[in-house]
Formats: sequence, structure tokens, C-alpha cells
Amino acid sequence: MELQPLQVLILALEFSSVALAVALVFLFSKIYKTKRSIFLLGLPLGFFLLMSSSFFLSAHLVDLIFRSVDAFSSSLMWLRVITQTIGFALIVSSYVFAGRYQNKVKQSYLVILAGSTVLMLAAFGLLFAINPTGLSSVYSTNKILAAINLALLSYIIIFLIRKVSLKNRVSDSISGLVAFFSLWIGQFSFLVWGLANGGDAALVGSQIARLVGFAIFLRIYYLASKESSINAIEQTKQS
Repeated sequence: MELQPLQVLILALEFSSVALAVALVFLFSKIYKTKRSIFLLGLPLGFFLLMSSSFFLSAHLVDLIFRSVDAFSSSLMWLRVITQTIGFALIVSSYVFAGRYQNKVKQSYLVILAGSTVLMLAAFGLLFAINPTGLSSVYSTNKILAAINLALLSYIIIFLIRKVSLKNRVSDSISGLVAFFSLWIGQFSFLVWGLANGGDAALVGSQIARLVGFAIFLRIYYLASKESSINAIEQTKQS
């Protein structure tokens, strides 16, 4: 089967999003080793679910282009929309409760991710077995969840705007704002695409916006990872 240029572009953007999300999860693992707070757990878990969501969407697109097995595609899409919304919800909860709870988490980051992966695989097996009403219901539900995602991202953006003037490192706060706003644009474009029953520009725009957001987050947490490593070295020297 010969791929059309638009299909190549969509797949390339989606695979790029997965790659950036994987890098983000790896960076979070380095930061989490030094500070096992609930706040830092919610962020990596949230981005891990966003990474999983991008992976499920990539697999869904590949299946649609090359095979188009309804039960397989619908199961992937159900996982895609659910993991994405839960991921955004975890990120929001991390920002909401960051200043209220500083409890430490005893479990290993890799153990938590492995447990989450097992749960998602089990959910996929269950969905594939029951094949809930096909793809049409997934796309319908996706519009509702996209609106919920917009509300969650809007809350984070408003939260960060209020915090910008209170922080010394304004550049980091602005970078975070731009990153979340890029994700917001991605969700909004995807919702427009869904409500308009198509539209290549909106679909590609949603992917590009998400890719830009992930890229900015990668820069932010790469710098945070370097700072965390330096602080760990200094603490070791002092002890």
C-alpha cells in the first residue's frame, strides 16, 4: 500500500510526539530519584500516561492505514482517550496539591510505571475481548473528553499565570505557560476537527501544537534534571 503525503506527515508527527514523551518520562525518573514527593510523582505519571496516549494513537493510525481491524482500533482509541484525560488530571492535581502535601513516596518510580503498564495492558485485553460498540462511540466520547481536557489545561494555565509574579524564575514559569498553552491549542484543534467531521489542517495543527508543547517541556525538565543532579552532588560532598 502506497502512503499518501498527508498520512506520512501525520504518522511522522505522532511518532515524534511519542519520542519526546519517552524522553520526558526518562528525565522525570532522574528527578524523582532525588525528590520522591507526591508532587513529583503526579507529574511523571501524568506525562507517562500522555506518552502512552500518543503511543496508542500511533498504533491506531497505523492499524487504520494498513489493516483497519475494528476491534483492535476501537480498543486502542478507548485507551488513548482515557489515558490522555487521566494524564492531564494527574498533572492538574500535582499543581493543585504541590504546596499542601509534601509527603514522600516509598515506591520505586519504575515499579509504579510497570504497574501502570500492566493495568493498561489488562484494560486493552478486556476492551479487545468485549469490543465496546465500535469506533463511532469512541470518537463521540472523545469530543467530550477533549472538552474536559481543555478545562483541565485552562485551569493549569490560569494557575501558572497567577504564580508567575510570585516566582523569581519567571522565565521557567513563562516557558511552562507556553508549553501548556501549546497543549491547549492541540486539544482545541482536535476538538474543532472532531466537531467539523474532518479537516486536515485542524488535525495536523493539533499534532504540531502537541509536539511543540512536548519539546518545550523537554527543555524545561532537562534543565531541572541537570540542576537536580548538581544539588545531589553538592549534598553528597557536604555529608
